[in-house]
Amino acid sequence: MYLEFSTGFLCVASLLWLLDTQGLLSALLPALLVHELGHALCIRLCGGKLARLRFEICGLRMDYRGTLLPFEELVCALAGPGAGLFYALAAACGGYYADSDYLRCSAGLSLLLSLFNLLPAPMLDGGRALSLLLQRSARLAGFLSAALLLGCGFVFLRSTYGPCALLAGFWVLLGTCQAARKGI
Repeated sequence: MYLEFSTGFLCVASLLWLLDTQGLLSALLPALLVHELGHALCIRLCGGKLARLRFEICGLRMDYRGTLLPFEELVCALAGPGAGLFYALAAACGGYYADSDYLRCSAGLSLLLSLFNLLPAPMLDGGRALSLLLQRSARLAGFLSAALLLGCGFVFLRSTYGPCALLAGFWVLLGTCQAARKGI
């Protein structure tokens, strides 16, 4: 297995690291790790073997060797958000009992990451799961998710919530367009 990093990923990751004045990325890293380990462990348990991890501007792509049944692919797609939700609960409990703001923040970010990944956009876990269930409807759901996020983003931008939802909407729209071009 080998790792690849796209130039776009490195640029965005560097920019986020520079702009992170509150240390949120350090609280997000364990949540990301647990999320991706959930996918990797499930792929391994279903008989697949990770061949490559590619960090792209639209997220992490795992390539594996072996053939998974459609149901196994569905379970593997949902394993990341499932592991993330479990981590969110564990970190929230740990944060409560240890009175740790870091763990509470990591729990909240893991919850957001898991719920965001369950959106039915093609490059997200929810979109992959939906495409396995419905095949053709996933692309439409991706565009609807992007429209919802963009709409919320414009509303939030006018208030004090900032540009995060707007940026997420553009990201989902970009990924949905890329998936549509590839025929996914």
